[in-house]
Amino acid sequence: MATAVAEAPASVDIKKSYEVVASKLKELSALQGIDGLLGWDQVQMTMMPAGAAASRGAQKAALAGVLYDKRTDAELGSLLKGLTAALGGGPSSQEELGPWARAVVRDAYKDYVKATAIPKDLAQRIARLETDAYEGWVEARKASDFSKFAPYLQEWVDVSKEKAAHINPAGAVYDVLLDDYEKGMTSARLDEVFTAVRDGLKPLIAAIKAKGAASVDDSCVNGSFDVDKQAALCNMDTITLP
Repeated sequence: MATAVAEAPASVDIKKSYEVVASKLKELSALQGIDGLLGWDQVQMTMMPAGAAASRGAQKAALAGVLYDKRTDAELGSLLKGLTAALGGGPSSQEELGPWARAVVRDAYKDYVKATAIPKDLAQRIARLETDAYEGWVEARKASDFSKFAPYLQEWVDVSKEKAAHINPAGAVYDVLLDDYEKGMTSARLDEVFTAVRDGLKPLIAAIKAKGAASVDDSCVNGSFDVDKQAALCNMDTITLP
């Protein structure tokens, strides 16, 4: 069962509310870091003994439950909803928080709404499947036998569709899931981007092939380059090209 979205408070002290939100998000980030370490340990096989996948899956599922409770915390939701409403009140209210803090509120509230749409048991199933599927992939790779991994892949597709249906039943599954990795991006926009890239690359590649690889002057990318100058280039806000 999904968690209901919290109600906003009647009045909001923007700065104090943000301080509480920031504290909660820092704790959530720390727990997510632990989850990442559990996954890294399994993938790198540095400390996790062979045959410990079931135990690791149980650990990740348990931690996923804790993370779910933190992500869907009613107080966090209430504060974020209140801040979102207050910051929409015009320039005077927005001046109380800087642009970075306002962006944190915007994204955190979106993540909160998304988290509350997903049932806790689904979040835990996904966490456990991450471990089980990885172990299945390792065994399939060793045996060079895709059939050993196929059931895990099918289950991953199924739970992903289930997750998307909870978040946005009317949305395209790919678009709903893509938002986790590239906020606001859609498959339609990706089609536009990659079509433009393809149309630009095809004549360029054809021209290079026609001239022959030996005619390409790559001297500009070979040599010794000052590290400090490279860092300065990376830190430039804008670059003017000829």
